[in-house]
Amino acid sequence: MTKPQQVAARLDAGLERDLRVLSHTKLSNSALVKEAMKLLANVCHVAWTEGVVKPGELPELMAYKYRLPPEHRPPVEGVLSLPLPTLPKE
Repeated sequence: MTKPQQVAARLDAGLERDLRVLSHTKLSNSALVKEAMKLLANVCHVAWTEGVVKPGELPELMAYKYRLPPEHRPPVEGVLSLPLPTLPKE
């Protein structure tokens, strides 16, 4: 297998929405893709190593934790509104 020089994806409505949300990070599209790939690769590696799913299968991520920032912030109160995941069309 040759090492790819670039990775491409079609910009559909879902990816466009995700990029719009992530644009608030001030990272370039290239940096965003690299961070996303690193995150997904780590999720897969741990799931495969721990036997959660067979190697090559995509695990379903059910929860995650945030690293707390070094500076003190007051606790966040209220309702957290997360978008519902969408299932791929078959």
